[in-house]
Parts: sequence; structure tokens; C-alpha cells
Amino acid sequence: QKVSIVTFPIMLVLIAIAKPFIFVLLSVKWMEAVLFFQLLCFASLFAPLFVLNINALNARGESKLTFTVEIIKKILIILSVVICFQFGINTMLWGYVFANFASYLISILFLKNNLKHYIKHQITDFMGAVFIGVFIAICDFSLSFIINNNYLLLATQMLLSIVLYIGIIKLFYNELYNKSIGFINKKLFGRTE
Repeated sequence: QKVSIVTFPIMLVLIAIAKPFIFVLLSVKWMEAVLFFQLLCFASLFAPLFVLNINALNARGESKLTFTVEIIKKILIILSVVICFQFGINTMLWGYVFANFASYLISILFLKNNLKHYIKHQITDFMGAVFIGVFIAICDFSLSFIINNNYLLLATQMLLSIVLYIGIIKLFYNELYNKSIGFINKKLFGRTE
């Protein structure tokens, strides 16, 4: 859950702020790459959870299962490229998104059989993170209808994202918030409180 609380909001926010982000970071010449960037972020949504599932299987000595899951993932990615390549880069990236999501679902099925960690448990684990990410992303995207300057828009979106994220974490995940603040204080200031 802690992994998804970080990764889902970050990826969803990156999808929402992709246009000003690409404009400011790479200039107007790269604006055609916005959709590519968004699709790659979308494909990466479940990557950390996939890795956690693989690590959970490895921890139980199920290296054969993890090897099988990894092979299936590679096959799905190759198939998506081969099938979708003829339809253009956008379709190929959508195929890559599907391959990554399907690989994650397959890893859940293997984990379910081995650890009895059912699909509904994994879904409930990350649904909160999805709602947080979607809410912040919608708020960020809404600013694009108000602010025209890309530099100001990106700065405002990033500031809003940070404020909303910290506020939501403090409100709904207070224990995680306190641990994070304690960790930051310890690393930056040498304090334990």
C-alpha cells in the first residue's frame, strides 16, 4: 500500500501535467511527444506492484514461478509490438500499456495461488492511492483551463499537487505522514521527532 500511495499519484499527476511539463522541460518542438509520455506513465502505473508480487514469490523460494511470469510479460510485450507496430506508434504504446497491465494481473493470479493474497485484497490495497491520484490529477488539469502561460501553469500545478498530496496524506494516512516527517527530520536535521 505504501508503494502505491507514492507511485499512483505521481504517475497520474505526470499524465495530467504532461503538456506544460514537456513544453517547459523540452520546448515546443517536443509537444508531439506528450501523448507518448502520457502512455508510458500509464504503462508504468502497475510496475512497482508487479515487482512487489515478484519479490513476494521470490521470498518464498518460488523462483520458477517468477521466471514464468517474467517470460509471459516479455512475450506479451513482444506480441504487442509485433501486432500493433503496423498501426503506428500510438497504437503500439497502447499495446505496451495493455501488456504491462495484463502482466500485473497474471502476477496477482500466481500470488493468489501461492500466498492466498486474493485479487480483491490487492485492489483494496491500491484503490485509495488511485482515488488520491485521480483527484489531484483532475485538480491539476482543471488549472489548464484557467492559466495560459505554460511556465506559470506548471509551477501552479506542481505547488497544488504538493499541497493537496500532503494534506490528503495527513488527513487519511496520518501514521504514514508522521513516519515520513520523522524520517525527513532525521535525515535533514538529525532530529528524531
